[in-house]
Amino acid sequence: MAVKENIIYQIKQKGWSIVTTSQRSGIPEVTIKSIIYGKSNNQKLTTLEKFAKAFGCSISDLIADKPNQEDENNNAKNFDQKLFNKASKNVEKYLSTKDINFDKSKTIKIIDAVYSLMQRKKSEEVDDSMIEWIIESVL
Repeated sequence: MAVKENIIYQIKQKGWSIVTTSQRSGIPEVTIKSIIYGKSNNQKLTTLEKFAKAFGCSISDLIADKPNQEDENNNAKNFDQKLFNKASKNVEKYLSTKDINFDKSKTIKIIDAVYSLMQRKKSEEVDDSMIEWIIESVL
């Protein structure tokens, strides 16, 4: 339920309609309505990425138990899509290479942690030991 509530919260914060949200995110209106009205409870990672990019927040903000209003402005200003994509690809490659399968929620937490670390280090470089450390820390 947290994803639904957080998406509704973000739409209200932006003052957007479903049509505007669809146009800015590239997500079909029918999909947004399904999420908002509770007909779709298990969103794809690509859908969450589109919402996060449109809202200027992280995927973690969308799956969190409740929206963090204090960090909202900082996330929007500091979100780096290119860096996030690099973190995501590196984590997916690592998990695939090691034949590790986590559920979507854990995978997103790992990607977000790798992204945050890369952002703090101001580095686009990520290695397997860093991802291993994050997996052990996050889980």
